[in-house]
Amino acid sequence: MAQPKVLSTKEADIQMMLSAEVHLGTTNCDFQMERYVFKRRNDGIYIINMGKTWEKLQMAARVIVAIENPQDIIVQSARPYGQRAVLKFAQHTGCQAIAGRHTPGTFTNQLQTSFSEPRLLILTDPRTDHQPIKEAALGNIPTIAFCDTDSPMRYVDIGIPANNKGKHSIGCLFWLLARMVLQMRGVFDQGHKWHVMVDLFFYREPEEAKEQNRDDVDYPADYTAGMCSNWSAQILDAQWVGDMAPPPIAGSPVAASATGWTGAQALVSGGDGWEAVAAPLPQKLKPVRQVVIKSKKFDAGKLIQEDMDEQQSVANDINKILRGAESMSNKLEDLSSRVQHMEEELQNIQKNQPEFPLISDEESKEDQNLVLPDYRSLILPTFPENFKDLKVFRKWKKCVDSCFEGREIPYEIQGQLVAETFPKNFPWWEQIQKLSQRIDNDDKITWREIKKMFIVQFFSSDCLLSNKDRSSPPKNTD
Repeated sequence: MAQPKVLSTKEADIQMMLSAEVHLGTTNCDFQMERYVFKRRNDGIYIINMGKTWEKLQMAARVIVAIENPQDIIVQSARPYGQRAVLKFAQHTGCQAIAGRHTPGTFTNQLQTSFSEPRLLILTDPRTDHQPIKEAALGNIPTIAFCDTDSPMRYVDIGIPANNKGKHSIGCLFWLLARMVLQMRGVFDQGHKWHVMVDLFFYREPEEAKEQNRDDVDYPADYTAGMCSNWSAQILDAQWVGDMAPPPIAGSPVAASATGWTGAQALVSGGDGWEAVAAPLPQKLKPVRQVVIKSKKFDAGKLIQEDMDEQQSVANDINKILRGAESMSNKLEDLSSRVQHMEEELQNIQKNQPEFPLISDEESKEDQNLVLPDYRSLILPTFPENFKDLKVFRKWKKCVDSCFEGREIPYEIQGQLVAETFPKNFPWWEQIQKLSQRIDNDDKITWREIKKMFIVQFFSSDCLLSNKDRSSPPKNTD
């Protein structure tokens, strides 16, 4: 009969890791973790290569053993599933353990009481423990971490590919790493079994721990079984001879001898076999603790004081408002006095001004005639006879605009100059002048108004006007 094959240490470790589901990754895979993936299952979960995991565990163990002082190594886990494994690992290897939330500044802020400068940092999950990884990178601290298929590898020096989300997986990994470290340190030889069970590294639920503690306490089935026989066999009657007798009870028969208790030796005084004993004294009873419910007293003085304080605060607010109104009235009086003073100064200035003679209408016309000859020097194109033709009208309008372009001539004078080019017996122009006089009471018509009137009267299309014609006329430069 063939003997069963004895597994080597590596094969046994890999078999343990498979049973703890260390090889199961996630449905996502980081580009830096692709080299550690063996294949992908049909449900989308990536399978991690256990051979590379075992090699990385040995490499991490060599790095840990290379540090002489184990206290310079910090093993940390913020996830609950890895906190017990971290504490057990630190207990057996002599490292420092940080189980729970990481305090920011532990590796960078020297003012903190928990500040430390480790030579090596071991983490459970790079994603959960991102803060210590960043601080270790700032302090040039090498980092070892258990990385899943979707874990970020930034600032991680040695990444051990494994499942870092299961409680059995995390416990198995820390157990294997602690065993390899102790073997390389020479605590026990390789090939020998470690006396510490891997179950001690697993996370335990608080409820399970309580139930197990209850089960560990064993109660005997029967307390009275065998007690009488054991006591009767071991204790002799002679042992009770020298003991002190209990004090007599008041009102009970008095024994004649203290060495024993038999009916023949007892001497009873009294006719009925009982000793006449006085009535017991009344004992002082302890006073019963009375529970007194203290009602809240009605303090009238306090309420009156609070009302007075409130009235005083209201009065202070009213005084502030009155003072503000008084200051505003003073400012208004000051402004009114200033306005009166300015009016008086203006009246004095008007009185002291010299009176200028008024210009009559004839003088103003003469002034206009003096100015007009300069404008009449312009040679405008003659008004066309067939002005109702659109092309002819456009050409004539363009020529007139070119004559006025670049010259500062008021629009009223432009209209007057253009009107002089019209024929004398031009009925349409007379009608326009009459209409303008009715509306504006003025016989002055600008050049732009003439163009608009022409277009509306003969062409009935506003689209023929240019943007310059549609805009409002500028101010008079006279």
